[in-house]
Amino acid sequence: MNDILEISELINRGGSYDWIPGATLADVFHNLLQKALLPGDLSADTLCRELNRREEMMTTAVGNGVALPHPNFLLLNNPDQECIIVCYPKKPLEVKAPDRKPVTVLFILLMSSSERHLQALGLLARYINDAAFIELIKKHAGKDELCAFLKLREKEIKKS
Repeated sequence: MNDILEISELINRGGSYDWIPGATLADVFHNLLQKALLPGDLSADTLCRELNRREEMMTTAVGNGVALPHPNFLLLNNPDQECIIVCYPKKPLEVKAPDRKPVTVLFILLMSSSERHLQALGLLARYINDAAFIELIKKHAGKDELCAFLKLREKEIKKS
């Protein structure tokens, strides 16, 4: 991996999953993780349990229909296994988002270090304040479309 974290590469690894059923965030996590390809020997049960524990502490909803779920502690040791799983729930989820808007997309972060985790959160925060990116996720853009958009934005960031 480059010194500069590339969200496009992380999403490319994690994939995008659309119309995941569930009435609650816990249901969506469970249903998603039955389908998602997880890195290394990380089990769906372990990840689901840790995502739910994190949500019990405090919501990972950040507003604008976006949540950034992540385990409370690092589950990966290898940066080459890091990924972001994009999930579009079948129905908007009512959680305690700061703007009170229901969550319509989840970006599940699986990182190998606290530094890289914070860097990924910062980059995602930048993108979820980008009107063009919000339009993409509103239409449930898939992995390829999201990655193409992000690669262009990443080139702009590298130039600045």
